[in-house]
Amino acid sequence: MAAKEYFGINEEEAVQEAALDLGIPREKIRYTLIETRKKGLFFKGGVRIAVLDENDDDPDVAGGEPALSGEEARAKAGEVVDFLNTLIGKMGMSGTACISSLTGDKLLVAIESRDSSLLIGKMGKTLDALQVVANIVGQKGGERPLRVIVDCENYRERRQQKLVSFAEEVADHVRRTRSSRLLEPMNPFERRLVHTALTRYEDIETVSEGDGLYKQIRIRFRGQGRR
Repeated sequence: MAAKEYFGINEEEAVQEAALDLGIPREKIRYTLIETRKKGLFFKGGVRIAVLDENDDDPDVAGGEPALSGEEARAKAGEVVDFLNTLIGKMGMSGTACISSLTGDKLLVAIESRDSSLLIGKMGKTLDALQVVANIVGQKGGERPLRVIVDCENYRERRQQKLVSFAEEVADHVRRTRSSRLLEPMNPFERRLVHTALTRYEDIETVSEGDGLYKQIRIRFRGQGRR
C-alpha cells in the first residue's frame, strides 16, 4: 500500500501540508502518525505522518473510497470548470478554464488568460488558492473524490523545471564551497520536488526550515555543522 510522508511542527501542520500538496480537503486526508520528535539541541521537534496514496482504491483499506466512474468524473469535472470560470469573472479578470486532461479521478484544468500573471500570483500562491477551492468543488457530495490540478499558461511545468535546474546549480555551488544555501519559500509539492531532485548528490542534504505551508529548503554540504 503506497504512502507519502509529510512533516510539520505538529500533527495539524503536517496534515495541512498533505492537503495542499495532494489538492484535497483536510478532512479527506487519511494518514498514520509514524514519528514524533521532541525538540533537541541540534534539531527542531516535529511530527511525521504517512498519507495513503490518493490513487489507492483497495476496498480492504479502512476508509477507502471507490473510484469515480467515467460519467461521474466528467460530471464533476464540468462543475469544477464552470465554477472556476465564474470565479475568474467575479475576480474581474479575463480568462477561460477548460479541461486539459481527465484520467480516472485526476483532473487537470488549464486557464488561458490575458491576466495570467495576476491569476498565478507571487510564487504561484493565487493559483494554489484557486486549486484549493477547485478541489472543494470537486469534493461536493463527499462520497468520491476528484483530485484537481489547476494550471495557467503552463506555469506549473515551467516552475518545476526552473526550480530543479536552480536547485542543482545551488547544490553544485554548495559542493564546491562546502557551505549552505537557503532557497525561497515553496509549497509542499515544490519542496518535495527539490528534495527528490537532489537525492542523487551523496554529499548534499536538504532540510526544510520555517513554519507554515510555505517553508524554505536549506541545501548544505554533509558534515557541515547544523545551524
